[in-house]
Amino acid sequence: MKDTVYITGHRNPDSDSICAALAYAEYKNKTGSENYVPVRLGEINRETYFILAYFGVDAPQYIENVRLQVSDLNIDKIAPIASDI
Repeated sequence: MKDTVYITGHRNPDSDSICAALAYAEYKNKTGSENYVPVRLGEINRETYFILAYFGVDAPQYIENVRLQVSDLNIDKIAPIASDI
């Protein structure tokens, strides 16, 4: 099963941030082995709405933050040297 990787620009995104996230996610989906999803970290401004509408592209999904959660960490369990430890 493919993992989902979120591609985002900066907070309070402008047109270049939104378009870069869309383009990079598209590129990675065609060349990568994961599921890449473009997202945004803020509201879309009027200029960006115009650009997306002009090219017929849906706005990226909004997510509130990109903070890590414990479940996101890849923690290795270390095997003890002896079974009685």
